[in-house]
Parts: sequence; structure tokens; C-alpha cells
Amino acid sequence: MIMNYFGHNLPSFSHIKNRVNEYINLLPKEENISKAWLTFDYVRSLLLYGCGAMDYFLYGYYDLNSHGKKKFLTIKQRVLYDYKNNTEKGVDTVLNKEKALVHFAPFINREWCGQQYRNSEKEYELFELNHDEAIVKPIGAMGGSDVHIVNIPALRKEGITLYQYCKKNHMLVEEIIQQHKKMNLMYAGCINTIRVVTVEGNCIGACLRIGTGGSEIDNAHAGGIFAEVDKETGIVISLAMNYKLKRFIKHPDTKTIIPGFEIPEWDKVIMLVKKASKLIPDVSLIGWDIAISTDGPTIVEVNHMPGMELIQAPNRHGVRYWMNNKAKE
Repeated sequence: MIMNYFGHNLPSFSHIKNRVNEYINLLPKEENISKAWLTFDYVRSLLLYGCGAMDYFLYGYYDLNSHGKKKFLTIKQRVLYDYKNNTEKGVDTVLNKEKALVHFAPFINREWCGQQYRNSEKEYELFELNHDEAIVKPIGAMGGSDVHIVNIPALRKEGITLYQYCKKNHMLVEEIIQQHKKMNLMYAGCINTIRVVTVEGNCIGACLRIGTGGSEIDNAHAGGIFAEVDKETGIVISLAMNYKLKRFIKHPDTKTIIPGFEIPEWDKVIMLVKKASKLIPDVSLIGWDIAISTDGPTIVEVNHMPGMELIQAPNRHGVRYWMNNKAKE
């Protein structure tokens, strides 16, 4: 490690080189930028603006001057903002999936069982009676890691109850959301969520996250794609992209055109995050994952690390100055 960076260690030079080379190989050939210059400019941008390798390549820092680079909220600024504006208690409520389900109960609208709350064998048995399939999530997982659908009758055939399965794997289980038919047109293999990023309850940006390739989740880390959504209208205003720097005008599986797609019930989405933000005043910057169910918008998860690349990268639209001004109002 080369230095301590606001409480976080900077990666070693060998790690930096490997990450830069990984992304260079993903760049379109027409960019035609030398590895040496990219490596130098990345290290300079890391030190001056606090951007990680993902920030640098997704935001196209190699094409920007200093003024353009300052427009983006990088990992450095997000960590600093988190430190200055969020309390430890508030962050713990958001990080703990079960606490979040309890805390934001008015906006959840589905059955679930966990390890700390609703954790009795009887409650799991009642859940089993109502559902043949359910989605299970590791309590401490991030980025959609190991989130999957379980078939409850199939578990029973193996002599395993849902209660035993979740206890053994330290998971919570949730009722599967019935997705709005319009969202199914985009991709029906998973719940396609909208990531709405708020500062003190004010929306500063949004994106549509979309599953691909038979995946049961829409997370970009699991191969999902994402596109910027106009925060005023709920209309997609960019191509979709993924973490491999590929861009899509149509969904690769369903062939649904992505730019211009209108998310249903957008006014209710914004109203929901405004109301929910009032329940957690000690966390200022939040990323809300919202599903549009057949009964309207509902919270799927709450993130104190909102993945700023999701709202900034598709159109290379930085929100740093706008966010700072909104936070001062």
C-alpha cells in the first residue's frame, strides 16, 4: 500500500497497473490511447480527484480536462460526505438488511422472515404455507452476492425446511415481488429496480437497473446493465451500459429499446423516497432500490453507498456540484 487515504488504504502500484490493464483491454479500439499515458493519468486522477479505476474508465476521465473531472462525485468525495453527514447508528440501520426491512416497513409491502426479526420456526412455517418460491439473501452480502430464488417444495423433498436452509446459510427470505407488466417487457427474468439517489430527501439522480442473460438479479456486478433516468419524468435518457464498458440501445435478450422507456408510476416513486427519507434523517446520502410491483412502488433495499457510477456513467453526467448545492439548501 502506498499511503493512507481518508481512512482507506490506496492500492499498490502493481494493483493499479493490473486494474488499468484490465480496463484498457475493454476500451473500444478507436480510443487508441497508450497504456503508459492511461496509467499516468489514472494515478494523477486518483491523487487529485480520488477516483477509483471504475470511476476513471466509466466516466471517461481520459477524455476530460480538470474542469470536467471535477464534475463527478468520485469514491473519495462519497467517503468524505459519508463521514461528515451520516451517523454510525443510521448507517447500521441501512447496512443491516433486517433492520432496514423493519425500519421502512410502511414501504416494503411483502412478507419476509429473518435471523434477528421474524425468526421463529413457526413464522417460517407460515411463510412456507403461502409461497412455493421465495428469494433468499445473505444477511451481510453486498452487490447481489448469492441472492437467489429457492423452490420451497423442492427443499422439502430433500428433507430441508426453509427455516433450516436460512439458518444454516445465515439468510433472510422474502416474498417474490410481482413486477408491473411494463417492467416485464424490459426483462421478466428478475425484478428490474430503479436506483434513486437522494441527498436529504431530494432526488439528485436515478437509473434503471436491468437483468440480462437469465440472471435472477439486476445488479451490475452480476452482469446487469443500467441506464440514466430523468429524475423529473421517469424516462430513460441514455443508452444502457455495463461494467465492461459495453453500451446497448436495445436489451440484449428482449430487444426492447432502452432510451425513451418510461417507468410507470414515477410520481409515486419520488413521493415514496421523499417520505422514506424522513424516517432516516441521520443518513443524508442514500441509494434507494425501488421495484414497480403490480401494487405500486416498493422498497427492495436501501444503500448508504449508492453506487454513484450508476447515475453518472451512462451519460457521463456528473452530479458533484449539484449535490453539494442541494445539501446546503
